[in-house]
Amino acid sequence: MLWIFAGLGAFINWLVGRYGTRIDQGIEHLIEEILSELGSRVMIQLLIFSILGAFVGVLLISPSTQRQAFAAGATWTGLLGGVVTIGTKKNRSGRGGARG
Repeated sequence: MLWIFAGLGAFINWLVGRYGTRIDQGIEHLIEEILSELGSRVMIQLLIFSILGAFVGVLLISPSTQRQAFAAGATWTGLLGGVVTIGTKKNRSGRGGARG
């Protein structure tokens, strides 16, 4: 059940990120795009983003409540970005370079 809430959080994240507006206006734009020629492309992006967000959110955070799962899904891009950044910083700091 938590996967559903994480996926819903990722959907909201995608919606606001794509349309940069309120959720109700974003849904309106989404419906217009789905009904246009690019509808299948938009749906594929939405599904991939939401499913990936649900998996990453649940696997990285291990939420125990529906609210935590929703938050994990909504912030999965930031979580993943933080993990990648931390890993990159560790690799760079372990390099010992000769800088002047």
